[in-house]
Amino acid sequence: MNIAGIDIGVKLAIAIVELESEKISDVEQINTSQLTFSELFSVLNNLVKIKKIKCMGYEKPIYRANIKSMQKYIEKVSTLKLIASINKIPIFELHPTSIKKSFTGFGQASKQQIREFVKNVYNITNLKKGYDISDAIAISFSLLNKLKTQTHFMSDKNF
Repeated sequence: MNIAGIDIGVKLAIAIVELESEKISDVEQINTSQLTFSELFSVLNNLVKIKKIKCMGYEKPIYRANIKSMQKYIEKVSTLKLIASINKIPIFELHPTSIKKSFTGFGQASKQQIREFVKNVYNITNLKKGYDISDAIAISFSLLNKLKTQTHFMSDKNF
């Protein structure tokens, strides 16, 4: 069974972690700038089904003054929540500081520090330009850590 950490931006980065082995099984990056709402829904819903994702997590936004950026972010989160609801899988909003602390041990880690952590700890050297993928990986493992602390969740036979 897989969980997905999702970094929401112009490019949607998705890191999929296999629950039992706790290893990265796949990383996807989707350029959403030209996708309609229904196309985005279709792409993400198919990904959830094909990759057998049983839980998703995304990073809580740091509120910006840019209304258009925030509107696009809300549309993407709404799409994720709709997909989670339709597929009857839980979705978690994770605070940036808790992601950083859970992943690196330091709640104020920079994006560069997270990227270096991903490269060194998970031996991933071919990260694409930018921080989307390393952020998605951090979100995935922070979600995994959160789920491990919720023993009732991990022992649920439906999961």
